[in-house]
Amino acid sequence: MINTKDLELSVALTLASAHIEGETPQSLMIVSDRPESGKTQLVSQFRRIDGIAVVSDVTAKGLLESFRGDLISGKLKHLIIPEFLAPISRNQTTVNSFLSTIQILIEDGFQRIDTGFMHQKYDDPKRIGVIACLPKPAFMLNRVKWAASGLLSRFLLLSYRYSDDTINAIFESIMSRQYLVENELTLNFTGSVAVELPYEVAKKCKDMAEATTERARRSRGIYGFRQQESIQRLVMAKVVLDKAQGIDRDNTATLQDFEVVESISYLFNDEFNEVKQ
Repeated sequence: MINTKDLELSVALTLASAHIEGETPQSLMIVSDRPESGKTQLVSQFRRIDGIAVVSDVTAKGLLESFRGDLISGKLKHLIIPEFLAPISRNQTTVNSFLSTIQILIEDGFQRIDTGFMHQKYDDPKRIGVIACLPKPAFMLNRVKWAASGLLSRFLLLSYRYSDDTINAIFESIMSRQYLVENELTLNFTGSVAVELPYEVAKKCKDMAEATTERARRSRGIYGFRQQESIQRLVMAKVVLDKAQGIDRDNTATLQDFEVVESISYLFNDEFNEVKQ
């Protein structure tokens, strides 16, 4: 892919968050300004990583039946849905059931399922993270409803668009048929890492959360608490990501880790900023 390093880092940190001891896996909603923006290709690069499931279309019933064992055991860490538009384009009853199930799995884990097809309770529920991708028109059509239901606040929102230079570079790559080459990114996550977050680093995360939610807080739409949790999680996930890439380091998140997340924070809003080259 071309000029997508910041997008790839955002996804990698999100996946790494599932391996922070005691933390909830981070969820990420990726919204492009238009179709044809490489969302599917972006997230599909991570499909071979253990604990990741990539689904093109799914219902609540299909999700719980197909991944029941992995949800109970905790083997499934993240569910990636490259075409989130597909499962939300069914009849309203099916869509509502699907979105409610996603919200439960993110917030409470596979704990108690009471639906028309399944009634079961499980001890020690395992939460999962969800990475959902969709274009701006579908997001704008649903954002008010998702905000009201609380679904949207469960995700860290990432929006983006391509610069003119990147668009031209992509056209050039198509002419040389580079789209025939499939990229795969591998990360070796082994167990959970007990990451320490010093107060000075957490304070920086709070400041970033306030900055990235300023408009929403001004309109009294949110407080920004979950945004702070998300940013702290990504900063701690940088420790896990480094270890997964074979870097020898301790388990304490540093200001340098924060600065890495800060460098991609221009994407964590609904402003559709250009992805930096």
